[in-house]
Amino acid sequence: MNHDQHMKDTTLLELTDAAEREETNTLNNYLQALKQPEERINVLKQIGEINREKRYQRGTVPMLMFVHERLDGGRIDFALLKKSSDWLFADTVLYKETTEAKQALLAAV
Repeated sequence: MNHDQHMKDTTLLELTDAAEREETNTLNNYLQALKQPEERINVLKQIGEINREKRYQRGTVPMLMFVHERLDGGRIDFALLKKSSDWLFADTVLYKETTEAKQALLAAV
């Protein structure tokens, strides 16, 4: 593993931990620094995967979920949710964005 990949993996782990603690400023600042929505989608998907792997190893239910939906007018809505542990309460939206659907974006989701 090269140095850049290690830095990227470390950053993703830190972002996952921040999302699990609902530290949305950390997550939002990092995501807003990325230029393309495809990059943000990729990061959100990876955070969901890391959370799923960590929770699976501990034998607990995953907390974070990447969701997306195609909207009218050629737009895509995507978000990272923290699932509520109680069915009475709504999930917490940690990050949400709506953007125009382009071919590269459609491939990313």
